[in-house]
Amino acid sequence: ETSDTLIPSTMTNDNAMNESTGAFLKRLGLPSHHPFVQETSESESSLFHEGRGHNEWSIMDYFKPQGTKPLPTTCNTSIGKQNPQNHWKCFSIFANDCPAQLDACFCSDEKASDNTLADCFRIHLVWAKDKIGEANIILSQFIETYNQIWPSLRASFHLTLRLFAPLILTLSVLCLVVQSSREDSFHFMIASGIILGIMLLIMTDECYIQEYGRLKLWGVSSLVLALIVCESPTLQISILLAAPFTILASTMSLCCYIYVPRFDPGLYYDRDNAIVREIVSHWPEAKRTYRCTPWLVTGDSRTGIPFFLNFIPPQRFIRRWVPSQVPGEQEACILDIAFPPTGHEIDKPIYLVLHGLNGGSNEEYIKDFVMRSTANHGSTVAILVTRGLMDSPVVGANLPHFARMTDIDAAARALRKAAMPNQMVAGVGYSMGAINLATYVALSGKGCPLNTAVCLSGALDTRKQADFRRSKRLWQPMLSKTLRDTFLTKFRDRLEKRLTYKEMKRLSQVDSIVMLDAALMVPYNGYRDLNAYYAEMGAMGDFCTFENEEAIGRMANVSIPLIMISALDDPIGYIDTFIDPKKVCTCGGGFSAMLFTRSGGHVGWPTGMNPTKHAWKWMSEIAISFVESAELVILQEPC
Repeated sequence: ETSDTLIPSTMTNDNAMNESTGAFLKRLGLPSHHPFVQETSESESSLFHEGRGHNEWSIMDYFKPQGTKPLPTTCNTSIGKQNPQNHWKCFSIFANDCPAQLDACFCSDEKASDNTLADCFRIHLVWAKDKIGEANIILSQFIETYNQIWPSLRASFHLTLRLFAPLILTLSVLCLVVQSSREDSFHFMIASGIILGIMLLIMTDECYIQEYGRLKLWGVSSLVLALIVCESPTLQISILLAAPFTILASTMSLCCYIYVPRFDPGLYYDRDNAIVREIVSHWPEAKRTYRCTPWLVTGDSRTGIPFFLNFIPPQRFIRRWVPSQVPGEQEACILDIAFPPTGHEIDKPIYLVLHGLNGGSNEEYIKDFVMRSTANHGSTVAILVTRGLMDSPVVGANLPHFARMTDIDAAARALRKAAMPNQMVAGVGYSMGAINLATYVALSGKGCPLNTAVCLSGALDTRKQADFRRSKRLWQPMLSKTLRDTFLTKFRDRLEKRLTYKEMKRLSQVDSIVMLDAALMVPYNGYRDLNAYYAEMGAMGDFCTFENEEAIGRMANVSIPLIMISALDDPIGYIDTFIDPKKVCTCGGGFSAMLFTRSGGHVGWPTGMNPTKHAWKWMSEIAISFVESAELVILQEPC
């Protein structure tokens, strides 16, 4: 087993490269700067940081007047000069006696009337309307900001409560037992209310029910309720607490929807495919067996806690740019390349890594994979950054969206050209990158430039993702806010050219990835509806039935060993998008395989009592071990 020591890559710039690294970059043939953006400081800076900061953007920008004349701020009429109090006198007189005349005077662009009282009134009326307008704008901006940040704040609160519910419950019970409350009814009821509220949340939460089952949770709640009754100062308080809790818990447990995966954990593959069967035989079972951190009790905690606790040292990359191969499109994507300490190895696999929704080469789990694969396994790793992310410029109107495969194809073919004839080029995707990688492999068919691919926490039929209500309620508000803010600040000028005011307002208030896709990706890129966008995004987005290969869709075209690894307790990705693993793995040529762990979360899989010690070791090592096992087979018998 490889060491846990994480050694960052040593290659820092072109001058530090050895001969093999320089030769690889020469074969790669990609520019070191954006090919369509000048390297002048001001122009490049404006492209990299378009628009204002998010805090400065508001839908109220649409209401700001353009080209209006400045309004007078002082009264120049004789009556006004003689006595400032006459301003209000003329306001009251003409407001009651001559409204039509005043409206005409106010609306006219011509010189004001000679009537001094009308002139004076016009000034104050304009001033009053201006102040009311400013107040309305401030109020509208407050409401707009509230609508923008409230969904993510609400989701963060509920998610944090679920993450730390066992800890809060344990501490509350200890306080109730240690500190006798028989003579203090008020504090007893407060402590008991907290305990019963947390217990009610646990009993009705999908992740806890999946993990422990309803029977165990009801048993724990019965013990807690019995403890409260025993510690209660009076019988009346016991009944007051126990009766509502029992009724509410029973009702909510029976009525709330609980998703349960329709298939078991384990490895699914087609035993009739000789190549896949050989890869599995070379793949160490210890590498694909997951043992979770025992005190992380749900998919939420196995997803969120690693991101809170784990820190990976910064990596050093050589940056190259992958120009778009679409005719007439002057765009390029970042390709950050990390080399082993000894330089590029021609007999080790090359990895093309696709990050998650809002990520890049600076994501912690990406850096973990880079360090392990370069330092411990001697591989070269290239991270393709989604167009427009990590402050990369987008020159034209083709903004990033996640059904575009042309950028992935350009990067994969560039790496294939730079690799030696007998060298592996493997794809590794995480979350959204896993979705894109599986779709790319399926669309490429026999012409795929990759030798194998590993998809971690991805999805296949992304049309079903819209049905995952818990993900939309708890996790997607935070994910969508980050991506929404990126679009509204960096690409606001281009969005305004294609989207109407109503569409921009809807975009500013989205509270899930599904809503973001419906409000942004669909109208901006001309999709018929959300279903059409998701049908193009997922590898099985065109799936109808398993009755024939045409009805299966593009997934039947997979022609390289492709494995999808997910956890059944994934709180973000919907496991139902994999439909039927047994049938999917045997469709087409049988090159697809799936590995489902019972636990692990989303891009998490923490291990050991101290998960920071291992970081994302299991997730990184399982991808590397599969590719190395595939290398033993594919180099002898190419697909």
